[in-house]
Amino acid sequence: YKAINAINKITDDDSSLEASVGIYVLKEDKAQTIADLKGYQFGIMEGFDDVNTKVATDEIEKELGGPIETSLYASVTEVAQALYDGVDGAVLINVAYADLLSETEEFADWEEKARLLYEVEISSDTYKQYQAQYGGGEDDDPDIPDQTTVAIKDQTKPVASISEEPFIVYVSGSDTRAKVLKKSRSDVNILVVVNPKSKMILLLNTPRDYYVPNPAGNGTMDKLTHLGLYGVNNSIKALADLYDCEVNYYGQINFTGFEKLINSLGGIDVYSPKSFNSGNVKGYHFEKGWNYMDGAKALVFARERYAFGEGDNMRGKNQMRVISAIITKATKSKSSVLLNYGSIMDSMSGMFVTNFENSEIEELVKMQLGDNAEWTIKSYAVSGTGTSAKTYSMPKMRCYVMKQNKKQVAKATELIDRVERGDILTDDDVK
Repeated sequence: YKAINAINKITDDDSSLEASVGIYVLKEDKAQTIADLKGYQFGIMEGFDDVNTKVATDEIEKELGGPIETSLYASVTEVAQALYDGVDGAVLINVAYADLLSETEEFADWEEKARLLYEVEISSDTYKQYQAQYGGGEDDDPDIPDQTTVAIKDQTKPVASISEEPFIVYVSGSDTRAKVLKKSRSDVNILVVVNPKSKMILLLNTPRDYYVPNPAGNGTMDKLTHLGLYGVNNSIKALADLYDCEVNYYGQINFTGFEKLINSLGGIDVYSPKSFNSGNVKGYHFEKGWNYMDGAKALVFARERYAFGEGDNMRGKNQMRVISAIITKATKSKSSVLLNYGSIMDSMSGMFVTNFENSEIEELVKMQLGDNAEWTIKSYAVSGTGTSAKTYSMPKMRCYVMKQNKKQVAKATELIDRVERGDILTDDDVK
């Protein structure tokens, strides 16, 4: 019962995920709490994300004991500029979009100049209550500032028998440490192609900066990482279109959930192709070869890009090495991980979301416990050419993007087809 109950907590869609509106001030501002903002003028956006803004302003006014003075702007960049120029002492920005500012050329110093003083967390229930009271389209998403965006419905198609048929899982990693998973940029975008009959798994990484059509933006080009702002199904559709495949399931996890997962497994052994010191978090060293990692160390390894000339491409490959290590540990003969999968899932409640049915997870566990099979796991990563371009999510700013390598995308599509047909891939196949 406990195992089933734990699965129930995580096998859910993303409809209950929270949005957040941040109160930002300049880094040197003396204000430390909402109470310190009494008398400040607040810059807010008008015309989109209005419901979230209304929830946030109501909470601020409640905390300050009266109405606040506001300035209205048409875009997130105009609000940010008002803070930079000192026009407003504080600004309200959807946290998901504030995260994008540092990716633009104009606001590359956002994280150095601005400080998140307070975060107003908004549940879907609260959003719907305000939406009913103050208006807003039925398809408006609580985490999408541009309310003209197309709502992308469920894109997944579960297989009839998960222990008999090939299936593809989209793994999305959220760049947040919140205790509750929220819609945000997706910084990990990996397709896990599984053939349960041939015991073959292909891990396919697509860089976060890949320049792809945004389904929610009617096909306007955008960075892959931005697509997560519009819901997991938006990212799924983009990748399914890119590789001409059908994605059957998804799993979303944030940093906190990732650490808990690794620790619940008792740590993992990950192979590093080179020795390096983390340039992102001081005090972490990785040897060339096998490294034992707990949750914290595995997270540093999976996030590192500054230590490599390949940057984000190497980060994607290392993320696949971590996933491979997790799968290897979970599928070992008589693994305690399989026997205790319920408690492991329970530890990640709220930080991991998937659309696998309870019965499908149980079927996979029973299959592995029954045959104790060894799996062949191979990884492939597409790359491209870095450049600067405008995106759907930040239309007025130029962002770093990666133009697709069409030959590599075609090869990835072929590898997916081969795994689904039952082929066993070799190292030469994924070079």
